[in-house]
Amino acid sequence: MPSEHPQTAYKLLTTEQWHSFRDLGALTTATTPLDKGDGYIHMSTRQQAVDTFEKYFKNATGTVLVEVDLAKV
Repeated sequence: MPSEHPQTAYKLLTTEQWHSFRDLGALTTATTPLDKGDGYIHMSTRQQAVDTFEKYFKNATGTVLVEVDLAKV
C-alpha cells in the first residue's frame, strides 16, 4: 500500500540564499530570514511550491528550487 506521506519536499530559495546553502552544505533555519524568524525550515509539496513561487518569488531576480528526499532527512 503506497504511503500517504509525500516522499519529496521542495524548498524555494533566492540565488543568494542558494549560494549560502551550497557553501554550508545543509538547510538550516538560518538559510532564510523567514525560517530563522519562525524557527523552522519552510518546505512545500509540489503544488505548494508553485503557489509559494507565485506569492513570494515571482519578482525575484533569481530563484532555485531544491528537491529534498524526505527519506534522507
